[in-house]
Amino acid sequence: MIDRRDFLKAVFFLGTATAFAGPDYLFDKDSVIHIFHTNDVHSHIEPFPLTDKKFPGMGGYAKRQTLLKKFRKKYGNILLFDAGDVFQGTPYFNYYEGKLDYELMSKLGYNAATLGNHDFDNGSDKLGEAMKYAKFPIVCSNLEVFHPVLKKKIKPYEIYYRKGKKIGVFGLIVDFKGLVTEDNHKGVKYLDPVSVAEKTVYFLRKKERCDLVICLSHLGINAYKTDIGDVELAETVSGIDVIIGGHSHTFLDGGLNVVSKDGWNTLITQVGFAGLWLGHVVVDFGKNGKKTISAGSYKIK
Repeated sequence: MIDRRDFLKAVFFLGTATAFAGPDYLFDKDSVIHIFHTNDVHSHIEPFPLTDKKFPGMGGYAKRQTLLKKFRKKYGNILLFDAGDVFQGTPYFNYYEGKLDYELMSKLGYNAATLGNHDFDNGSDKLGEAMKYAKFPIVCSNLEVFHPVLKKKIKPYEIYYRKGKKIGVFGLIVDFKGLVTEDNHKGVKYLDPVSVAEKTVYFLRKKERCDLVICLSHLGINAYKTDIGDVELAETVSGIDVIIGGHSHTFLDGGLNVVSKDGWNTLITQVGFAGLWLGHVVVDFGKNGKKTISAGSYKIK
């Protein structure tokens, strides 16, 4: 493989002919915030081969960059998030050990990402080395971190300001049991996502007074070989406006609305895997401050 720096130049030089299809939000006013997202990219740096039977020529960082440039020009100061499992899936991870993935994400202007179980595949030390190339925060609330390098980079939440609104973003990761060996998550302890989410949401809403709360979740859409999934989380924990999900590789075009036990509406969205789709969440606060949240996606062709 070529040098990482040379490869970066080649990737963005090729990113000139992205085609896409999806919802076209024609409104853009002071009350509207645009959020874009990915999940489970799994080191798919380049598009799928044109000979691929399911996804010929789809995906790739260069095409995603071209698409994001169009949206930044159209909507201005967007937010861009990832819901984990950035690593593992192609030889690019085997060779660059995650450094290339995080460097490309930095160049695309990601605002935050959470962690997935596969991001620990090379162990805590290698993850820490790769994180040096991430020019954005890694948010994960349900990890207790003792590892000296990871402790400096992993944050429980991050706060953003867009169009006069305060946006709190936190992350959740799936249980390590059966997915990550003890050796690979040394210095990192998994915590129950429900109790952590309840405390974090309370803090963001009551203490920080956030207007919008987003969870970057790597739990999966439903509980499968795990204690809880995104649907169960939304039903149990009130106060989360949007769950941007991952782990289950679910293509959720338009999202899924879930009502909590206390009557709180949460929109769950997820865009499959491998960077094939780019998710788009639109939050309109309206004149009276009542939020309207919708979701769509764009196939990266």
